[in-house]
Order: sequence, then structure tokens, then C-alpha cells
Amino acid sequence: MEARQAVDPKYHNDPEYAGVQERANAGLGGYRAAIEAALFAASSASYEAGEILRALDPFDLDKMYGAAHAQEDAARVAEFAGLDKNDLPDGKDPQRTAAWWSGLGEEEQGLYLAAYPDRIGTLDGLPATARDQANRTVLDMRLNDYALREGDLGFSDRYNYRSLNALKERLDQTDTVPAHKRLYLLQFSTEKDGRAAVAVGNPDTAQHTAVQVPGTSNQLDNVSSQIERAGKLQDAASEWLPGRGREVAVISWLDYDAPEAKFQFPDFELNPAIATQGRAQDGAEDLRDFTHGLRAAHEGERSHLTVLAHSYGSTTTGAADAGGQGLDADDLVVLGSPGLTVDRADRLHVDPGRLWVGAAEDDLVANVASGATLGEDPKSADFGAQRMFVDTKGHSGYWDDGSQSLENQGRIIAGLTPDNNANR
Repeated sequence: MEARQAVDPKYHNDPEYAGVQERANAGLGGYRAAIEAALFAASSASYEAGEILRALDPFDLDKMYGAAHAQEDAARVAEFAGLDKNDLPDGKDPQRTAAWWSGLGEEEQGLYLAAYPDRIGTLDGLPATARDQANRTVLDMRLNDYALREGDLGFSDRYNYRSLNALKERLDQTDTVPAHKRLYLLQFSTEKDGRAAVAVGNPDTAQHTAVQVPGTSNQLDNVSSQIERAGKLQDAASEWLPGRGREVAVISWLDYDAPEAKFQFPDFELNPAIATQGRAQDGAEDLRDFTHGLRAAHEGERSHLTVLAHSYGSTTTGAADAGGQGLDADDLVVLGSPGLTVDRADRLHVDPGRLWVGAAEDDLVANVASGATLGEDPKSADFGAQRMFVDTKGHSGYWDDGSQSLENQGRIIAGLTPDNNANR
């Protein structure tokens, strides 16, 4: 069925019509609400904007391609209301971005969200609620676009369509959960293997915020497993705090191109990129901007910020903290690390006394690869970091339920020191 059949009345008796119409309108409800709010704001902002409102085509929102047309209409309204697309920040300075947003009125913020969600959702320094609203809008539009072309999608687009549908389902599942378990979509992209940053809890209001940076073979299609890991870390930290989770937010940050690898025999396979710092250095600035954006957007007193990194994610984290102004983290935890791109802990911005290194005794990455090509072994005494006791096995067991490995990560997120008593 062609796209025009979804809106042409003569096709309404077609048995396929209901299904096409349902897919066409999936996710548009929230976007309609955003557009209606923007139109109302613009109509009260100026006579000129009111004139352009009368020229808009309300039928756009009922078409299969209505989301794209609605965004075009919102952009026209924003322009006539005096908002210039060129005034949007370039995203290179989270503090400046935060100041720009706070200087806007509520109506202006609504117009920018409706007109340019693809830009707003990527800006570090904006409130998590604004980024979440913008990114969910873009996610809905992307899914509608894929639905329109579903019969003609190539392999890459089918992968993206399937992955984004799974992401949306995961987000929708938490719409009715307690506030501290709500998910915020802070970033997503289908570039290369796909990227996403999702917060469990609102980092703008949390007293303790953690950023989890995953390692090899993590991509868009397994974001749900990373969200589950973030939820475990939030629960582990909550055990040591009076609010039982209400004051903790944990973010799964996969906004870099993690190398692909298989570590399970007989399918052991290594990507040459794992042995070089290239992808870590490429993602370092984005991670720095993200954590500085969290600082800029936070409300009230300074939050205790912990960055936790696993495997090659620790290499990216090390590169990020070594360069520029660092990550501005209070604590840094690395697990199963092959190296942090530096030869000593004091080459990083974090206090060496707050750099925690965990390595299972049978973790091949931490015990064989570490110190080879990605920096000196961070668990060695000469490196100058602090050891964190772990009681789990293998390269990916650090989040096993009931483990002291998970408990110690929770303690650090809560601002405590880990319990390194192996005999308790």
C-alpha cells in the first residue's frame, strides 16, 4: 500500500488501511501536543505569527508523512515569532548552552522544542526533561519514516528500525513507574552501529549522579541491557542513602563508536581497533562535553558525580579525563580495564585517591591485555590508583546480583569508599 493510500478516502475500505493508518500515526500524539503548544504560544506572541498560523495545513498531522510537515510548520511559526535557527548554540560549550536556554521564556523554549527537536536533543547543558522531550519527538519521527518505507528498507535501515522500536518500547515501559525510575532519552543516533544515552532518574535533580561508559561490542541493539545495568547501579547506591533511590540518577552513556569484539571461545574474535586509542580519543571530547553538560544543567547544590567505565570504555574515559579540563568527576571507577591511555594516575584530572580499579582474577582483558598498547596497567602499584575489591568472575560479571563487586560500585556512587574486606 502506498503512502497516499493511508490518507485517501477511496482506500478506506481496503483491509490493509487500518494497519497502515495505525503505523502512520504511531507516536504522533506527543508531537501533536508539542505543535499545538507551540502554535498557541506563537499565536499569542505576535500578529505576524498569527498570520502564518492561518496558512498552516492542519491536515498535515493526519498524513503518514505528517510529522515532517508538522516540524516544517513549527519552524515557520518560530521564524515568524522572531526565533532564528542560527541563534541555536553550536553545542561546543555546555555552560554557554545552559545560559542560552535559561535566558529564554517558557513560550520560546516551547517553540524551539517544537521547531528544532533534532538540534535541541543533542545539546549538552540543557535540562534532561527538554532533551528527553526533543529526542522522543525525533525518535517518533524516525520510526514513522521507517514505517513509511518498511517494504523497501535495506539491511542497515532494518537494523536501525528494529533497534529504535526496541528503544521506544523500553522507554514507554517506564512511563508509569516511580519518578526516580523514569527514563530520560538524552541522546541517540543511528550513526555507524548506533549510539544512545539514557538516564535512569533525573540527573538535574539527583544528589548523586553516575555515568556508566560501556566497552566493546555495545551498540544500539543492546541499549536495553545497558539500561538494566544502570538500574542495578542505582539500586546498589540506594542501599546506602536515605531516599531509597530518589536522590540517585545513573546514565548509560554509549555516545562513542565502541570497537566490536567476541571474547567467548570458540568465537574469539578481535577487532584491531581494540588495540589502539583511536576510537577512545575520538569519543573523549564528547564524553567531556556530556559530563560538563550535566554540571551546567544541574539544579541546586553540586551533585556528587561518578564516572564508571568498563573494558574499552575505560580507555575512552581515561582519554576524556586526561584531556581538556577533564570530566569534573568526584570519583572514577574502571572495571576490566585494558588501560587508560596514560602511564600514571596523576596524569588524569581526577584525584588519584578517588580513582578505583577493579579486576576479576580471571578477567583476561584486565590481566593480559592491560598495559600493552592502551596505557600502563591501572591496577599496578606504580600506577597510583586505588584497588576496589571484586568477588565476581570473568570480564562481564561485575554487575552480578548480590555481589560485593556491585555493592562496592554502589557505595562509591553514594559518596562512600568501597568495602575491601575480602573475608567478610
